[in-house]
Amino acid sequence: MRLSVPKRAGLNLIALAYVMVLVFPVVLMFLNAVRTEGEITQYPVALPHVITGENFREIFTESTFLANLWNSLIVSGLTVCLTIVVTAPAGYAMSRFRFRGKWLFSTWLLATQAFPGIIMVLGVFMLFRTYKLLNSQLGLVVMHTSFSVPFSVWLLKGYFDRIPSALEEA
Repeated sequence: MRLSVPKRAGLNLIALAYVMVLVFPVVLMFLNAVRTEGEITQYPVALPHVITGENFREIFTESTFLANLWNSLIVSGLTVCLTIVVTAPAGYAMSRFRFRGKWLFSTWLLATQAFPGIIMVLGVFMLFRTYKLLNSQLGLVVMHTSFSVPFSVWLLKGYFDRIPSALEEA
């Protein structure tokens, strides 16, 4: 079905407006990155008069940006590795083995996803305080891993369910 020219023009205008709403903040962010602070406060939405790299120099030399980035990479990398190591065998076992309570365990995995994480904050805080895991990378890794285990096991179970058993036996 071909659209008439006015309808197509109208859809293109709507799409253009949508793209502008998405792209404008990103363009503004890059423009403000190469402007001085005074120029940003004086003319918030304008092209830079003088392009400067001072903001980037300040981020890399005078702030803790690189240390924070390194900490984030360590925590996220360890969390992903630990989550895969813990949940891949569990997802495989849930998919391939028959055992008593399998349905109950599957239901429990899905039920844990129904609770908002904020409900568990006080309990997690008290537990981490007891084991002295507050303000540590290990505490973050343990917390992120424990919160991602139910969903990851459920996701991997579905993945292993789609792999034919005959493929494993071959």
